[in-house]
Amino acid sequence: MAGDQQNVADLAALKRLLIEKGIGLAFVTGRHRASAVAAIAEFDLPTPQWVISDVGTRVSEYRDGDCFSREDYRSRLLSITNQWTAESLIEALSKTDQWASIRLQEAEKQGPFKISFYAQSSDLKWLSAECREMLSQVDAPFNIISSVDPFTGDGLIDFLPTGVDKAFACKWLAEKLNLQFDRDVTYAGDSGNDSAALTSGCRAILVGNASDSLKEEMQEVPQVSVSGKKATSALLEALELLVVD
Repeated sequence: MAGDQQNVADLAALKRLLIEKGIGLAFVTGRHRASAVAAIAEFDLPTPQWVISDVGTRVSEYRDGDCFSREDYRSRLLSITNQWTAESLIEALSKTDQWASIRLQEAEKQGPFKISFYAQSSDLKWLSAECREMLSQVDAPFNIISSVDPFTGDGLIDFLPTGVDKAFACKWLAEKLNLQFDRDVTYAGDSGNDSAALTSGCRAILVGNASDSLKEEMQEVPQVSVSGKKATSALLEALELLVVD
């Protein structure tokens, strides 16, 4: 069976497995929440109970085809940022000399605690250093995560509250759900901004369509399984083994 056909078949099998075994599902994405919700309908994805979006800066319950933000998570981020928000950070950063070297992403891709920029992927290293210098100048409790979009090849730079990323959000949600993180949570990822979550201590799967550099990096992490299968097929294979165990 061709790769795309196999993934379609495995997606249907995954949906059945999740329902039959009562496995909870959270979508964790670096993209903005509206994009994640649109993808659920467009690609007929399994129905999640939770959506963690905006590189871990927003946690939402998913009900009846829509998302509802968890205000207790927002309050947690406000306590970390000492009341700084994305809007106040943009205002401060725009006054620095390095502001002109990065390009702000579209308004719908920003979040209340996330500021996202485009960058040439070949310039990502030095632009990331410029962004860290900007943060030091305004003394804001934020950090950056840089990655390459696996679909477009664009360099991406995200400003996030210090210590907040996909791993932070997953651990917060696991605690709220009374889950044992290293035993009850399985995480699957494919890009650079998944690194923190993949290495956070839960069971983890790096799917086969990830970049070679990320595969090489994750080979050194004991709890990460680097799959030879792509996307949905990799996740289905891993979950079937876990169910058997």
